[in-house]
Amino acid sequence: MHVHIIGSALAFSATASAGVLGRAYNTTSSDCGSITSVPTPTLTGSCPLVSSASAAYLSAKPTAAAAVVPAGLATACLKSVPLDPENDVGLIDHLLPLVQLQSTLAYLKNPPEEYLEILSRNLQFQDPDADYNTVFSTVAGDVSIGDAFNRVLENMAIVNAKFDGIVNGELLHQVYELPQPPSTTTTTPTQSATATSTTSPAPEPTVPGYPYPVVKHFDDYVAGYFLNDTAYADTAVLVALSFESSAPGKNLTADFFEFRRVVSTFLDACREAGKTKLVIDLSGNGGGSVIEGFELYKQLFPSGEPWDGIRDFFGPNEFNGDEFTSLLRRNFSEPGGFGSSTAMTVVTGYGDVPARPEQPFAVEDIVVVTDGVCASTCTIFAGLLARQEGVRTIAMGGRPISSPMQAIGGVKGAEVLKFDDFIPWVVGLADQNDGLAPLGLPFPDTATPPILGSGGSFNWKNAYAGDDETSTPLQFVYEAANCKRFFTAENVFDVRTVWQDAADVAWGEGLCVFGSTTTDDGSIAADVLQYNADVRPAVVFPAVPGSPGTETTRYGSNCTSSSVHKKRSAGAVPKTFTAVETDIQPEWINLPSNRFGTS
Repeated sequence: MHVHIIGSALAFSATASAGVLGRAYNTTSSDCGSITSVPTPTLTGSCPLVSSASAAYLSAKPTAAAAVVPAGLATACLKSVPLDPENDVGLIDHLLPLVQLQSTLAYLKNPPEEYLEILSRNLQFQDPDADYNTVFSTVAGDVSIGDAFNRVLENMAIVNAKFDGIVNGELLHQVYELPQPPSTTTTTPTQSATATSTTSPAPEPTVPGYPYPVVKHFDDYVAGYFLNDTAYADTAVLVALSFESSAPGKNLTADFFEFRRVVSTFLDACREAGKTKLVIDLSGNGGGSVIEGFELYKQLFPSGEPWDGIRDFFGPNEFNGDEFTSLLRRNFSEPGGFGSSTAMTVVTGYGDVPARPEQPFAVEDIVVVTDGVCASTCTIFAGLLARQEGVRTIAMGGRPISSPMQAIGGVKGAEVLKFDDFIPWVVGLADQNDGLAPLGLPFPDTATPPILGSGGSFNWKNAYAGDDETSTPLQFVYEAANCKRFFTAENVFDVRTVWQDAADVAWGEGLCVFGSTTTDDGSIAADVLQYNADVRPAVVFPAVPGSPGTETTRYGSNCTSSSVHKKRSAGAVPKTFTAVETDIQPEWINLPSNRFGTS
């Protein structure tokens, strides 16, 4: 589902990535001139309307986890939130030391040639072809939205917090964005604050928009299919839309065992049915639980040893002018190697869990197809198949240019971590190393940030290719797919045609986009094209505050970057937000995770 968190209490669902919505700005005098007002429409009463619309929705659908309201109404409410420069700037100051602890700063200062320009684009994925694909509606992307064949789409907003009593933007800001007093007790997000029933609906027999499966996960994100058409009678399809359940209150251990059951059952069914070819569809897969990525790899390659070398920050090794740890590896045989949430589990083939008796498909009989929207755990799994085992990849869609496309278009980091979870790690590290001052790094503020958000996470561990002697983090490495195919109209409305096209390319006479493969005739090959400048984005985005070479002018034409910095340090930034007396307590709703984010 294309969900974008805007502010702290509303999320938007749409068929295309949306920009960050602006807020209403007041004109405020300061030593650096005036803040220029941003024209906004009349917004009187928008937040109470969101409150009443939410209540009406939940009354009509009492089992719903959250309310859905028109996006325009939610936008008007968000735009009525007043500017709070003191806390907003304080949040930036709070985050800067955390950002400075990142282990890729040296590569950002001295990057390989596809990279700063790509990152400068204000879109969701690091690869321009993956971003291009997210603009369009696809069967894979629409699964969590609902009926994939209903093409009358309306932008809606999901209210992911209790809105009772929120009568204006100031109150919304105070209740959900500002830290609560120490004595305040808030509800825990272990259960939906608005759901009136704890009974889960029975799972549907099919994934919306997909054919009837051989077997599927109860939460629909992994399923197996057979292509029963005569021309594809030997072909099976494994679809992984994610590597983690999106159900509220999910149990990751139970989720993992269900994932293992689905994969194992499907591979057994393939053997019994005499299927000899396998298409693995990772379209729209934003990641999830890392252990599930390794589990799927070991189910497909029982004798393989998955490479999982990662680094964090600080020496003893120096690469590209910065210090990194030695390569870290997991002990796959030890329960708890993937975190406390799956402490009692190990990957198939390790510990007391026997490996599959034989490899279900030969390497040449497996092909991976993606739309470039593959991130986090998806990149780990796809990378193991492509780099380590030599499985061929097909990238679907992308920009209308005759050039290669990456099958893995999302972040290639090994693990994501929230800023809130990171702070205790920093404190422990500083305690063991007598502070961070010897390394010239500022010590982060470990107090509660001045503005609360609904998240904020970053790549916590860099991943590396097993044969990379340069030790370049994979997010700086361009990896073309073996073949690129443009989407057809049939592909958009019938996902089976995507699988058939992939099978035709891998084992038939299907051809690739000219210029996307190493062969002269357009057929897929075992090797891939190297990086060239043709894959760089052609769109040049205008400079924005913070871009290299631009002056900081947010506080008026008389301000310079240095004067603004001094004002931040002195705490003299004007404050226009006025607190409102209220007894309303924040009450969050536990929404399913965004399948297009990194996990």
